[in-house]
Amino acid sequence: MKRHQSAYPISKHALKGLCQTMRNEGWGQGIGVTAIGPSWVATDMAAAVTALPGEARTQADDIAALTSQLLQLPDSDVPLELAASCQRES
Repeated sequence: MKRHQSAYPISKHALKGLCQTMRNEGWGQGIGVTAIGPSWVATDMAAAVTALPGEARTQADDIAALTSQLLQLPDSDVPLELAASCQRES
C-alpha cells in the first residue's frame, strides 16, 4: 500500500459533510448545496495518471454543463450529491 493515500478520500468525505451542514443551515433561506463528485477529469492535476487516457476521462466542459443544469432545478429538487464517473463502477 502506498503511503499517504488516506488524506484524499478523507477530504472528500469532509467536504460532503460540510455541504450537508451548509444545506441544512441555509435551506430555510433558499440556499441549496450540491456536492459534485466527478471521477477522473481531464485536467492538469490528473495529467500524470496514465491508467486512463485523457480523452476517456470526464471533460471539464461536461462538469460545467452538469453544474448549469443543477442551477436550473427548482429549489425543491436540489440534490445533495451528484456523482459523475467516466468508468463503469464495479
